[in-house]
Amino acid sequence: YTTLFRSLFSNLNQPNIIPITNYIKVQDNQGGNITGLAELMGNLVVFLEDSIWRINVPSTDPNNWSLVESSKELGCTSKSSIMSYEDDVFFANKEGLWGLSQNFMPKELSKLWREHYQENYNDETIVHYCPKSHMLYVNQNNPYETWVLDINSDTQTTSWLKLVQKSGASEMSGWSGFMNDETTKPFFF
Repeated sequence: YTTLFRSLFSNLNQPNIIPITNYIKVQDNQGGNITGLAELMGNLVVFLEDSIWRINVPSTDPNNWSLVESSKELGCTSKSSIMSYEDDVFFANKEGLWGLSQNFMPKELSKLWREHYQENYNDETIVHYCPKSHMLYVNQNNPYETWVLDINSDTQTTSWLKLVQKSGASEMSGWSGFMNDETTKPFFF
């Protein structure tokens, strides 16, 4: 459970009991609030608006936790973008789309389309990963445009997907997609 800048935890094997002293204060120098949590390599990742923190909580005694700042000037401003995938956590902010890997060092995934990303950034940016197609879908609160990133590719090819609403008596209602790079790789959303 989190508050503006505290992460609360229960007693061991008592998930419904949270003593008043069981909290970890996480606050960045800019005064940002906690925007979300994720798990990475057995550690709790705490995203603030302007920083990222890692809490290592031993499974035998949660009171022996340690707090390490992973990133001092980079945080997450889009709560809906935090998504875990295998050994990575994805998140977004005004500057770009990021991946946090096992070494807890953020890597920008939106370099190839940074200018467009920043022009269209929205705090409601959503990230979704499809394990079937190995694609990462990024929607910046625009129902008609979704960025698609092939995260298993060495070149990290980026495409955008335009959604067009179908309607009319002869067509089914729904959505269809068109890739800008004429790729034949299927997408599932």
